[in-house]
Amino acid sequence: MPPVITNLEKSDCGVNLTWTVHEDARCPLTECTIYYRRIYGDGTKEDSWSKIDITTVSVTHHQWALQCGTRYEIAVSAWNEMGESSLSTSQQIKTESRTGLPGKVV
Repeated sequence: MPPVITNLEKSDCGVNLTWTVHEDARCPLTECTIYYRRIYGDGTKEDSWSKIDITTVSVTHHQWALQCGTRYEIAVSAWNEMGESSLSTSQQIKTESRTGLPGKVV
């Protein structure tokens, strides 16, 4: 079964993500992978996903920085010795814009 995203919230120009995973005692998890990609103003999405591998299976949350004022699609998968699960249901979030920062166009 794919992981389930339980919380996704913006934090300035980044996101905080929390998920749950359904483990099978016969085939323990080895890692989780966070996938994210940019969604452009016209609704099209980047062709490829960026990935963050979480190799400590007890970790079920992650925070990371992204581009300010940008919409993203985020999903999570789980791995065991049988391979990778399907992706979780994806969620979208837009990071906050930063105004008044030198060198930033908003």
